[in-house]
Amino acid sequence: MTKLKPTVNKSQKMRSQRKKCAYEGDCASRTPERQCGTKEKCEFKNMKKRAWCYVMQPRAYGFSCDICNGHNIAWSEFRGCIWCYDCEKDTRGTDSIFDGPIPYEITKMLGISFDRIDLKTGERLYMQVENGKRVWR
Repeated sequence: MTKLKPTVNKSQKMRSQRKKCAYEGDCASRTPERQCGTKEKCEFKNMKKRAWCYVMQPRAYGFSCDICNGHNIAWSEFRGCIWCYDCEKDTRGTDSIFDGPIPYEITKMLGISFDRIDLKTGERLYMQVENGKRVWR
């Protein structure tokens, strides 16, 4: 197996420098009026950490920031989110290739890969279709 360095964002490092919020999660905003200790609930309270990410950057799949519509993004440390370097926030992102049926053969012709990187081991997991199901090995 090929060992790769994951392309996950720097938000984990930045988030570790912030105080913990009153809701046992990390504060989702950097603006002073929404810093830790406010009565607003943290939007990432129940978010789960990502165990893997795709090999390609999010913009290759059609993602962009839903706040600023920018493409200066990376995979977030949270599942289902991307990190915007311009907004300095985790966000869900705009619609992408994952929001509809994915024509697998056409994406292969376009050079889009659905291979993953296991963040714990750094190994590349190759996507294969077996009996109509997707399997990563």
